[in-house]
Amino acid sequence: VNEDVDGGGADGTSMDCVLGEAVLTLSCIETVDFSKCMKSDKAGDMKLDGLNKWAMVVEEEGLEGGDDCHMVASNKFSDDVISRTSCDDDGICSVEIHCSMTCEDVTDEVEEEEDAEMEKNGGIGMGTELEDNSCPNDGWGSCMSSCEQSKIISELEIDGQCHVTKTETRACHIDACGRSDPCRVPFVVHSIIFFANTDSTVWTKDDHELFAESFAEAVHADLKEEELFGPGDIKILSVGPFKDIDDFYGGTLTQGMQIVLEISIFNENAILPEEKKGTNDGNEDESKTGTLVQKGKNLVDTMKGPKLATCKESDKYFLSEMALAVHVEMGRTAFMDNLIRIIREKGADSLDNSVFKSMSSDENAEHSEVLTSWTVKTEVISVLQKIIVTDKERMGENLPLLIGTAITLLLFCYCGVCCGSCLTRRRYQLKDMKRNIEERIRQKREREERGKYAQVGGDGRDSHNSDEELDFDDDFNDNPIGASF
Repeated sequence: VNEDVDGGGADGTSMDCVLGEAVLTLSCIETVDFSKCMKSDKAGDMKLDGLNKWAMVVEEEGLEGGDDCHMVASNKFSDDVISRTSCDDDGICSVEIHCSMTCEDVTDEVEEEEDAEMEKNGGIGMGTELEDNSCPNDGWGSCMSSCEQSKIISELEIDGQCHVTKTETRACHIDACGRSDPCRVPFVVHSIIFFANTDSTVWTKDDHELFAESFAEAVHADLKEEELFGPGDIKILSVGPFKDIDDFYGGTLTQGMQIVLEISIFNENAILPEEKKGTNDGNEDESKTGTLVQKGKNLVDTMKGPKLATCKESDKYFLSEMALAVHVEMGRTAFMDNLIRIIREKGADSLDNSVFKSMSSDENAEHSEVLTSWTVKTEVISVLQKIIVTDKERMGENLPLLIGTAITLLLFCYCGVCCGSCLTRRRYQLKDMKRNIEERIRQKREREERGKYAQVGGDGRDSHNSDEELDFDDDFNDNPIGASF
């Protein structure tokens, strides 16, 4: 297994799927057909084909444009011959690796396991070593778009490998099945819980699960109604230190840990959209090698985002009452008492190694409290927010398309400005021409109204001089005295 391939970027900006550590579901010796060895006395070197099957929990589903879980799972075993890779809706990916063993190898391994089992039962040797080496616990994985999340429980076996002993799946309404879909989750209740004299730096995944399960049970402790939410509907946003000075001028200093969380109030009557089931047959991802048109379609799909569920407006009214009921329960005096009591009960075997170790003190429990809570109505993410992509690889792929689109838009704008300028200039020219023509017509009418006159003191010929010439004649009169015709 290539453990250095985790699907995430070093700078935290990758949108690739992130998988937990691979755990063995089936070993090679469990899948080979050992009966073939029994049919021949000289079958010691006979080669038997089998499979190693590994399972991984999806810790982050990733976003469109990054490597999907199927690809990340395959990359973990890039040095092996992969027979099959699959990722289910419940958030568990499986990889089947081709393997082979000889009949002699099978016989030797069976004998070693029998000897190790005898030593384990006798309480010597291997038994003590197995107890000291525990397998990693990745806890609950990411909440998938199917509104399910899973976790894998494994134990160290005699062969030195961690084997899956149990898988669990539960409903959830956070992450991919969260507040981005207002019909699935129309309301989220936020809350800040304070635990006195508690060190937040030792917070672990086990503490996360212990708190989520205890919190959900504490809210429903005094409720006789149906379940408002479950542990899978609680998303812990942050865990950090908290300090509060009751009296600024030399008063007491209370410090500890604060947990900021949100509770999804989900709509079980929401009508979910039909999901397009994709298949991966080993061909290269079209979104990375497609044409410019295909990349354009992918960019449009990213802007549109996933299809949303539909619901009735009347459903939201009932869910708003559920959100109010959660507020009321957290406001009760007995809520923190119930929460700490449940934490003590559920974590009885491991409380000494937990962040909640300080809660074994009644004094610390007494100073712990719910600091505040409020409700937020979810809304659809705007198109502008969907356009903003933080994945560097995806931005690099779409950069030529974005530059081409920007240049095209600039050319359209330039042409529009030029055409508009030409049309405006032409319009003003036409107005000037119209004014000139109207002025000439007016002047012509004035000349016609004045009539035609003979020049006084001239040589007797009809004068056809212009008005300008007549203006220079000082003897001109409209009604000359004593004029004879």
